[in-house]
Amino acid sequence: MLVFFVGLLSVAMGVVWLTAAYAEGTVAIGEAGAFLLGMSGFLVGVIANIRLDDMKKSLRK
Repeated sequence: MLVFFVGLLSVAMGVVWLTAAYAEGTVAIGEAGAFLLGMSGFLVGVIANIRLDDMKKSLRK
């Protein structure tokens, strides 16, 4: 659950970054940054979820 919020937070940071870059007129940098932040947060969330599932399964055995 914590991982989900961390991923969500990084996507939100990307959106804020994109908005700020759009306001300054440097949208290309902001788009790349928002995309990278969002995707890295998503990947971290997915990987951590898989790890947590593996740990839960190994604890049940």
